Amino acid sequence: MGSGRGCGPKTAGRSFPAAGLRDAGSSASATSAPCEPRGPRSFDIEQRSFRFPKQCRLLRSKDFRLVYDRGFRVSGPYFAALCLTRPEAQGPRIGFSASRKLGGAVQRNRIRRLMRESVRLEMGGLEPRWDVVFHLRTSAATASFDELRVEVRRVFQRCAAC
Repeated sequence: MGSGRGCGPKTAGRSFPAAGLRDAGSSASATSAPCEPRGPRSFDIEQRSFRFPKQCRLLRSKDFRLVYDRGFRVSGPYFAALCLTRPEAQGPRIGFSASRKLGGAVQRNRIRRLMRESVRLEMGGLEPRWDVVFHLRTSAATASFDELRVEVRRVFQRCAAC
């Protein structure tokens, strides 16, 4: 069945979307792509490129407070973004603020995940010197991913114009 290198039928089904389309009479090893030796760490490295890295996040209360106090506001229908430039350009940092008015923890985390993905996809348009805090509004709970992404892009364009 498998060659002992992690290429059994379960791995082939997960790794190759077209694996479910093969005919019932064929075996998994005959129709799947050639197995490549994969160590346990190689999968982690592939996944890491799709993450929102920790160095791109605002995490400390002090950093949030600085952006709230000194930054300028860009308002939109789904959030108010507060933007602040830093003298040292180590990469843009993003923070999210979701109050309990948005709903329970599950609802707030869902909205934050959508926002984090929107920001991750649009981050290329933001210069490294920016700190941005997105203060989410209740209307963000019903917004689609595409609507959030358009608004994030608008905020980043506004930052680029300053």
